[in-house]
Amino acid sequence: MPLVDVKCMATSGGAAMTSSERVYFYGVDLIRFAAALMVAFFHISFSAWAFPDSGGQRYRQGVYSFPDMARVTWIGWIGVEIFFVISGLVIANSAARASPSRFVRSRALRLYPAAWICASLTILTQLAIGQFPRVSRVLASYTLMPGVSYVDGQYWTLGVEIVFYGCVWALLWLSSYNRINMLAIALTLGGLASLVIVVLNPRAAQFLAEGHGRILPLYYAPLFALGIVIRQLFAGDRSVLMIAAGVTAFATSVAEVIRRAPQYANAPGFSFSVAVPALVFVAVVGFLILSLRYASTIHRLPPSVLAVVKALGLATYPLYLLHFAIGVTGLRLLVQARLEPHTALMLVIGLLIAAALLIASWIEPALRRFIIKGVGQLVRPGRRLQGLVPAARPAVDIVASVEQPAAGRSCM
Repeated sequence: MPLVDVKCMATSGGAAMTSSERVYFYGVDLIRFAAALMVAFFHISFSAWAFPDSGGQRYRQGVYSFPDMARVTWIGWIGVEIFFVISGLVIANSAARASPSRFVRSRALRLYPAAWICASLTILTQLAIGQFPRVSRVLASYTLMPGVSYVDGQYWTLGVEIVFYGCVWALLWLSSYNRINMLAIALTLGGLASLVIVVLNPRAAQFLAEGHGRILPLYYAPLFALGIVIRQLFAGDRSVLMIAAGVTAFATSVAEVIRRAPQYANAPGFSFSVAVPALVFVAVVGFLILSLRYASTIHRLPPSVLAVVKALGLATYPLYLLHFAIGVTGLRLLVQARLEPHTALMLVIGLLIAAALLIASWIEPALRRFIIKGVGQLVRPGRRLQGLVPAARPAVDIVASVEQPAAGRSCM
């Protein structure tokens, strides 16, 4: 899920770079926006009508279907797996220079303002069509309590993300960020073990992969581990242990994709190849690595293009939170208004992107500033939370073997 900020990261040498030598990773922004689009198309134009038990059926109400697009849209679910890999990469990098309290603050300010805005819009949409969400789901959507039901189905990934954040925070609290490698190994082994359990006992999947157990750092853990390993490899840690962890995390992640694929590939009336999403996942991970390797080359693109890519990256999170209930309902209403379904679909996706850009560029920052100002008035200036902030320590930022970026474009 799209819950990470793409920070400025070092790109040469073997130690932390100065600000003039850091590069913003536009490739990561582009990948996570593409992943959000994949998930949106999957939910709106495939799962909402292809599965009788889909939560989208109550919004679609039997009005539309897109069987002609199914061969492409059915693989969009792997966008979530891609989100988890990106989260492992960027969270591991941003935590390298953070204290425990600063890490919690940055994650909270990234997660909650957009969630409050998008959940409110989703609830208003549900009320407008005569559906009344349970109070427990409303509270869960505003508090982001892991492992419970929310006002919209896709919020489940936030619980998985929060648990991963908790693992990273624990390292910071223990002043043990240098053991991030051990966290990657532990996540890989935990994921491998849970995958074996699910394969040997399919009933376990109801808990570990699809049920409340999915918030545990087990089944989806190798995806986060893969992101951490990629970060560490670019930071210069190419030890045998780290390479072995990377290979295992990658193989386990691909196996996880293959294991999940049949539940979507064998939708009623369809039979798709389970190898396709695995190949797409491998290709995206490869593109992610290349985007890090050639980050400063990407910086040579026109500033206007880079600005658009960065804006789309920021819009990923609200787009992900908005798309399901609002997107399916909007598409149904447009089709009922006699608009051609494919045209209506493209219009809905365009409107969702526009709304996400509006939230990410203006509404969410305004709410975030309001929160910071309000909290600042409650906390005495200069006061620190004792016991949460360890002594400052140097940290190695992510490093790639690329040429130095052009002057004036090093960090945006």
